[in-house]
Amino acid sequence: MREPPPTNVTALPTSFVGRRDALEGLEAALGRSRLVTVLGPPGTGKTRIVKEYALGVLARDDAPPGGVFFCELGDATTAFDMLSRLAQVVSIPIGDSLPIDESRRRVETALRARPAMLLILDNFEQLVRPAASLLAELLAAVPVSTRLLVTSRERLGIPGEALFDLGPLALPGEAGGHECEAVQLFLERARAAAPGTGSNASETELRDIATLVRLLDGLPLAIELAAARMRVLAPAELLERFGGRFGWLTHDPSVLPRRATLWETIESSWSLLAPWEQRALAQASVFRGGFGVAAVEGVLELDDLDRTASAIDVLQSLRDKSLLLADERDPSVRRFTLLQSIRDFAEAKLDTAATLRAHERHARHYLELGEKLCARLDVADDPDVRRKLRLEHENLLAVHRRFLPGHAALASPKDLPSELHGAALRAALVVARSAASHPYALSLEALDAALATTDEGEIDPRLVARGLEARGNLRRFVGQTRESIEDFERVLAIATKSGDRTLSASALSGLGNAATVRARWTEAGDYFERALALVKDTNDRRTEGRLLAMQAATHFNRDDPDASRALLVRALDLQRETRDRAFEGISVTSLGIVSLATGSLPEARTHLAEGLRIHREAGARHWEGVTLSYVALAEHDAGALAEAERIYDDALALLSEINVRRAEGIALAGSASVHLSEGQLGEAKKRYRRALDLARSMSPDHEGLFLGSLGAIAAIEDALTHASDLFEQAERTLAPYPRPAFACAIEVHRGLLDLARARASKGAVATELHRQARARLDGAAAWTGRSVEVRCAVRLLEAALAKLDEGVGAASRNALVVGPGGLWFKPPRAKESVRLHRRRALQRIVHCLAEHRLDSPGEAASIGRLVEQGWPGEKVLPEAGTERVYNAVATLRSLGLRKLLLQRDDGYLLDPTIEIVRATSGT
Repeated sequence: MREPPPTNVTALPTSFVGRRDALEGLEAALGRSRLVTVLGPPGTGKTRIVKEYALGVLARDDAPPGGVFFCELGDATTAFDMLSRLAQVVSIPIGDSLPIDESRRRVETALRARPAMLLILDNFEQLVRPAASLLAELLAAVPVSTRLLVTSRERLGIPGEALFDLGPLALPGEAGGHECEAVQLFLERARAAAPGTGSNASETELRDIATLVRLLDGLPLAIELAAARMRVLAPAELLERFGGRFGWLTHDPSVLPRRATLWETIESSWSLLAPWEQRALAQASVFRGGFGVAAVEGVLELDDLDRTASAIDVLQSLRDKSLLLADERDPSVRRFTLLQSIRDFAEAKLDTAATLRAHERHARHYLELGEKLCARLDVADDPDVRRKLRLEHENLLAVHRRFLPGHAALASPKDLPSELHGAALRAALVVARSAASHPYALSLEALDAALATTDEGEIDPRLVARGLEARGNLRRFVGQTRESIEDFERVLAIATKSGDRTLSASALSGLGNAATVRARWTEAGDYFERALALVKDTNDRRTEGRLLAMQAATHFNRDDPDASRALLVRALDLQRETRDRAFEGISVTSLGIVSLATGSLPEARTHLAEGLRIHREAGARHWEGVTLSYVALAEHDAGALAEAERIYDDALALLSEINVRRAEGIALAGSASVHLSEGQLGEAKKRYRRALDLARSMSPDHEGLFLGSLGAIAAIEDALTHASDLFEQAERTLAPYPRPAFACAIEVHRGLLDLARARASKGAVATELHRQARARLDGAAAWTGRSVEVRCAVRLLEAALAKLDEGVGAASRNALVVGPGGLWFKPPRAKESVRLHRRRALQRIVHCLAEHRLDSPGEAASIGRLVEQGWPGEKVLPEAGTERVYNAVATLRSLGLRKLLLQRDDGYLLDPTIEIVRATSGT
């Protein structure tokens, strides 16, 4: 059975009426051109017809193997918006902070790699000027078999575009009375709205319906909205309320040329509303992103509706008239939204004074709600509270934007009620409280705008300090370390002036965290100790728990995992006591990181899994990404390279999207290490270099480690000079930072340079380099149980040595194999090696004979030289020396070298016709 192609297009909830000729025309147009733009005024059903076409394509045997995807662009206004929506639809990770050229490159690369597909871009009209040229570039980049189907009210004007004009539905008089498409659509939707209605319509009703659809210009959206009213009004009543065609619509088509027809369509529904319903809908236009019953009660002036109307009445009435959409995904609560076009229309019905009043009520409601939710989080971190904050994200952003000085609908800030002073900053602070659930750039932008326009003389300095504190933390996350420090220094100045010890502790912890980004761990520890002293005086146990976790990080990053673990255990006790769930998750993840470093893999996996669950529960995407990166590192440490690579990709996609630069750099290096372990040197090198760019500004103590890893790659590639330079640079870069584990890892990586130099040498020099590489493993033994970075370096060097030994084994069947320093030898075709571990003189003589054979084949080693090598430092008389050598040779011959160890007048030598292979293994 054929595998269905991938798609995000789902079956439509209502039947598709008519338009068969149009569907065939679309098929023909796409057969002639790779880009087809469906043109038509709003309300003609452009979106609906392309979705119906997509469903038809998916049902065919020759559906494109790359799939059919639908991309909604209704609220996109920039070229980047278009790229972002397109990336989401086809699952391409790009973040808000990426430059547009890089975003375009990623989208182009991903689309180019996919097989033939149909990509539908809906509502492109507002993007014609900012993004049409970009779309032309994308079209040129994707495979020629891929088709683009665009809906727009305006032609794109780019090469290769084929236009498809979609007009209104066929009207009575054009297609035989009530059998026409427009009447059939009305009847179909009327029956859906009120079962039984329209099924047995009389000739009079059909005539009225025919008149009605003509007045509606055959626009499907208008017809559907009008048909929904058949639940309460007969066709004649609908006509009576219209009062004629739309000539009385006051909007100037020269101002809104692409919205005029849609405006008329919505006006036809507006005219069906009672006055109190109109006022309710107009006031509801202030909401953004959804609202519930409580918001209607708090924001709408229900007393002004000329009737005793409750919030439930308002919602029920507007919902019944299809002017509200209901989100029923959460069975415990209903949220409602307005279509953007209906919202825009309704908002225009408010005059300036009414708009300001509505905005003030909206701001009061959402500031009170948001600040109450934040206060609850200060007492106990409740996932449900965080979920409610995330739900109101758009409403709070609307408050922020509307109350920035200079907003068109805002009166002078001095004329605002006192409870709304600082509203823009207060809203930005609430938004920032759930910043980890969104790209950080969004919260940063809000705080920047609010702080830049805040008159510090007009509002409480502590509010300004809170804004600076929130921005300082976000600036640190995105790599703006210097600016972060400036913010916290301002907070500390405000706290010192006001004598606020709690605020002082917060400022000091912020400065400590900024110091950690610069890898100034001792300085960071001092800041945290000062902050701890302040919170202990005020008995702030929640903040104390957080500071202990921060202090634990300073010990871990100075390679003291035991001290770090002890502090984290204390921190967790306080965090659980104070129900500080978000920081509990951070501490649990940190315990996993410590356990991983010390080689306790089962314990590390348990902690990391728990931390991941808490972060996801809290919507903390920043720490979800961090934790995922260490889950990947644990898999790498366990040898599950494919799984580690997959999880690293997930972590990097998340960290890149929300722009957590430090964590992204460390995760990039981790993924590079996996590729290095798999022998994918090119990909590993590329990722290490990207990680290095981030490390220089965000984690300078890691810069040396990453340089050492690049040195290891250069050594594997036999680029000896480059590898040597990289190792020297790594050690020089790491020197200012107390990271002995990183220094050990670099030292182990140098073993790969030893092996590279051995490959370019021979004889005693190569043997010594092999011994030196193995000695580096012995030197790392003290750190393998305390650092995963050291273990990764050790495994890499061990693999290289094992590969060398495998090569020796394959080549040694007919050769004399000699272990390092003569520890053992294995004669040709022998099954077992001969161990000389306790016979030092024999070891040295075998080593001397082997090296002499390799350096000077066919020449004998004199008895004098063999005495010097076999018994170094001893004063041996010539006759005694000759006797010792004679006995040693006899012993070695008896152990398997009888035919290989030859005697000549000038000394002894190994048979020059036998191949000799040096092994690096000690056994």
